[in-house]
Amino acid sequence: MERNEKPIVYVDTHIVTRMVAGKLNDLSQKAIELLDNGNLFYSPMVELELHYLYERNRIPCTPDEILSYLPT
Repeated sequence: MERNEKPIVYVDTHIVTRMVAGKLNDLSQKAIELLDNGNLFYSPMVELELHYLYERNRIPCTPDEILSYLPT
């Protein structure tokens, strides 16, 4: 990987929901830098878990709304 390329960062459901809520304060500085500067990817399981959380009224937004907040 060249120095100017963005790192690939795989995020899980926990990190996705925290990113959307703006609650990343207790993550390390390195983790925050990777989330801010990396190419973010998530598995289809994240979307499935978000559907479950939405159906159980644990999150207020639909999975599509949440995932649309992620940088592309």
